[in-house]
Amino acid sequence: MYLKLDTNIKPIYAHSIEEFNSYVNKYKTTNKIILTKSGNISQKNLRHLPCSLTWKRGNRMEFQYIDGNTQIRVLYALHYDDSAKEKDEWLSYDALNYFDGLMDKIPTDDVEPDTDLFTCEENPESAYYNYVDERNIGVTLHNCYSLDRNNSFMASMKEVYPETAPFVDNYYKNRLIMKDMVAKGKADKSTYERFKLYGSIFVGWLNNTRYHRKNAWKKIVSNSNMKVHQLRRYIESQGNKVVLVNTDAVKFIGYVPFEDNYDLGGFKYEWKDTDMYIKGVKSYAYLDNGNWKFKQAGKCKLDLLKPDRDTWTMEEFKHIDTVTVTKIIIQEDGTLKEVLR
Repeated sequence: MYLKLDTNIKPIYAHSIEEFNSYVNKYKTTNKIILTKSGNISQKNLRHLPCSLTWKRGNRMEFQYIDGNTQIRVLYALHYDDSAKEKDEWLSYDALNYFDGLMDKIPTDDVEPDTDLFTCEENPESAYYNYVDERNIGVTLHNCYSLDRNNSFMASMKEVYPETAPFVDNYYKNRLIMKDMVAKGKADKSTYERFKLYGSIFVGWLNNTRYHRKNAWKKIVSNSNMKVHQLRRYIESQGNKVVLVNTDAVKFIGYVPFEDNYDLGGFKYEWKDTDMYIKGVKSYAYLDNGNWKFKQAGKCKLDLLKPDRDTWTMEEFKHIDTVTVTKIIIQEDGTLKEVLR
């Protein structure tokens, strides 16, 4: 049975660990809240008020303080960010459920022989094709172009395993329909951005030990890597300088005659003849109609300060170190701490 008291609930969401900790420091007590087996607050707490506790509950951290008259409840949602594109657990399972039946079309490891993973020779430790010309890091480059492959992993899945074609073609058709609806203001952009990730997330599930399809995953990723590698070599053969390759796109200096192909697996120009600034293989920016667009894998220190990346400035991007938050832990005193890398 819940401990029923008058409540004063203070919700705190992403990017406010400092505020969360301020409540912990203000209200923490020697007595800790006792929880029932089901994770609710036990009535046994009535015997030793006031009491408090910080604990992990689902995808969030909670701090509660009870003194018999007042209950203060503070929440910190670890992944609460409407604009985030991170592959959270719900998104991963949504992708898996969307492709119901597709897994059965892909051979298991006892049928599909193992093969070497084809990847970038300059960066062989990465499963995905990642290359950066380090001489260009920290430099603003001019006359830059980006050719991107449409839905690269799903296109490679269809090529390697043709029996998956009905699933892949239907998914890509729905992506284009949704994209058009967003452009016309008839669909939500954030929903489309999540849907765009379904294909690559599903391919990632193949590498999960639960499904015994790692060899198939390697064939699909190798095919995708090879397509990007071939485009890179073609661009270089035209005398152009490739400055960055990240998974499914090639960034380079100088125009290359190339007809945009919007079909599944085709390459098209994402942006043309503009400035580009590179911090690393997964961290760069390009100029779009006078405004810098920032591409940063994962969350970084700047995200913690300014969650909306459209508000970033180039000077901030250049000089604020990118620090990845690997996890958030509860310290002995009940406060939260970010573990940075």
